[in-house]
Amino acid sequence: MSNSYLKIAISLIKYHFENNEIMFKAKCNELIKALFENGKTDLAEYIEAQTYPEHTFSVQEVKKNEQVYF
Repeated sequence: MSNSYLKIAISLIKYHFENNEIMFKAKCNELIKALFENGKTDLAEYIEAQTYPEHTFSVQEVKKNEQVYF
């Protein structure tokens, strides 16, 4: 783990316990950006999905013989 990742992780823990969601998400964004830049896209996408679940795509189940409208 690089030093910059460690600093971000410590900040994330701090902001989490302070209930400072604005700074927590800002540090998450910093971590996501760093991970993408270093080719760790799977981890970056996972953290992004956990941080912003409203931005993720989820498959909806369709029952047999159910009418589907698009």
